[in-house]
Amino acid sequence: MTVNPNLATLMRVIEENQDKMTEGEYLEAMNALCALHRVATSGVAAAAPALPAVAAVPAVPVNLFGGVRSLFGGHDDYELWSRVTRVLRHINPNSWLSMSQEQQNELNRESTLKIAKDQERVYRNPNPSSCPFVARHAVGYWRTDDTWTCVCGYSGKFKHWQKHEKSARHQEWAQHRIVPAKIVTIMQKQIQKDEKGTVIQCMRPLSGGFRYYLIRQEQNEWTHPELFPANTRRRNDGQEWFVLQRHVREIVEIFE
Repeated sequence: MTVNPNLATLMRVIEENQDKMTEGEYLEAMNALCALHRVATSGVAAAAPALPAVAAVPAVPVNLFGGVRSLFGGHDDYELWSRVTRVLRHINPNSWLSMSQEQQNELNRESTLKIAKDQERVYRNPNPSSCPFVARHAVGYWRTDDTWTCVCGYSGKFKHWQKHEKSARHQEWAQHRIVPAKIVTIMQKQIQKDEKGTVIQCMRPLSGGFRYYLIRQEQNEWTHPELFPANTRRRNDGQEWFVLQRHVREIVEIFE
C-alpha cells in the first residue's frame, strides 16, 4: 500500500532530522504521523471522488505506523533504547535490535554515567571562589545565571549580589548575623543529603548504577561554626569573604 505523498514527505523529514531531535520529540512526531496516516486511510478517503493517477511513492513500513514501541520485545527493552537515544545519540531501532547484548550493556552503562555527569554539571553549586559572598550566604542551591536566597531573607537574581550586599536590608542584618534555627536545620539537612549522594540506576537487564555527589548547600558559619573562626566570619574592608576549600567526591559505580 502506498502512502499519501504529504505523509511520505513528513516521514522523510523526520527521519532525516532524527539526530537533531530529542527522543521525546521524535516519538511525538512519529505518533502524530501515525494519527495522520489513520485519518488518511479511513473510510472517508474511500468515499472521495476518484483522482487522476499519480506516480507511486515508496511504501512506508507498516510497523512504523504501528509505533516505535511495537518494534521492541517488551517495556524494558524500549525504555533502555529510549534512554540511550535521549542521552547519547539517536540509534535506529533496527540497528539497536541488531546489537549484541554486550554492546547494549555498554551503552546502558555509558548513558547512565552521562546522566550522573549531567546532573553534577547542572545542579552542583559553582566553585565557591567564583563568588565568595554568595557561597558564604546562600541558603541552598545557587548558580551564576539564576536566583538565590540569602540567609538574611533576601531572594533575587545572582547578578545583583553586589547591590544586595551593600543594601540597607543586608547591612542591618549584618550587624548581628543571626539566622533562624529553622533555616540552619534546612541547610544542615541538605548537606547531609549531599554527602549521602544520589544513585542513578542502570536500566534492565543490568543491576547497579552510579552514585554521584551534588553540592547544593555550602558549609558556612551556621552549619559548621567550628570551621569558621571568629575572625573569618565578617569580610574585612578590601578583602574577599573567607571560603572553605571544597572536597568534591568523584562518581562511583555501584554493583547490586
